[in-house]
Amino acid sequence: MERSDVRVDIAALQGKYQRARSQLLFVLVFTLINIVLLAVESNTYFLFSAFVPYFIVDFGMLLCGMMPGVSFDGTPFDFLMLDRSAFPMFLAIALILVSLYFLSWLFSKKDRVGWLVFALVIFSIDTLLLFYFVGFSLDNILNIVFHVWVIVSLSLGINAHYKLKRMAEQENVLCEETATQELVDNLENSIALRIAEQDVKHRVLLETVALGHKICYRRVKKVNELVIDGYVYSQYVATVEFAHALTAKIDGHTIEVGFDGMSHSYLKIDGNTVMTKVRLF
Repeated sequence: MERSDVRVDIAALQGKYQRARSQLLFVLVFTLINIVLLAVESNTYFLFSAFVPYFIVDFGMLLCGMMPGVSFDGTPFDFLMLDRSAFPMFLAIALILVSLYFLSWLFSKKDRVGWLVFALVIFSIDTLLLFYFVGFSLDNILNIVFHVWVIVSLSLGINAHYKLKRMAEQENVLCEETATQELVDNLENSIALRIAEQDVKHRVLLETVALGHKICYRRVKKVNELVIDGYVYSQYVATVEFAHALTAKIDGHTIEVGFDGMSHSYLKIDGNTVMTKVRLF
């Protein structure tokens, strides 16, 4: 997979995670709005709301005789009625439940997926209680669709987080493998045969600087030598020269010098010819 494709996948997964958090924020805000509207005896109700906190406030208003147009005076239910002073208790319980959504939204910001999982659990319970108390009906269909939508969104966000985590782990493994291979390559560097004598009479067949190393291909009497940074790494002994190659591995790179058997000395690095020089004799 190309880097651009990986970046697209990462952006898409991050988008799913952030959308899940946005859905959580919608639940938090609209639940608070609905509770306030209920408390001020408004008939307006917004979707994108959790069921249980709203139900607790609604039930508290009913028991405390705060529900407009509803009276239990003279009925068997009358003995269960509470004083209005008990209503703040119901309101506090509802706000505590709402605060759980707030904490989940707040602390899931820095990829703390556990809080998103927690939000999914409590909202799934909220959905089950919605079915239990209200049931499935056409009047409630939009509320049910919204609850399912939020559950799916949270699930996709959690799944996206774990996919991103696996991608990061795979990237780390790849980096570790690359570093290990580089270490192995370095450990496999050729060992010098000896220090190259500088004051001995010799003929330079080819010389250059490559990969940060001084490379010299020279002939000393009957010996052709590959000299790198003042050390002899390989040699070829012959009274009459024929085609040959001298190689050494330095810093993970294969350095090769030699004679093509006809008219040129050459230098190859990792199999690629980087320099040639005419041999007159």
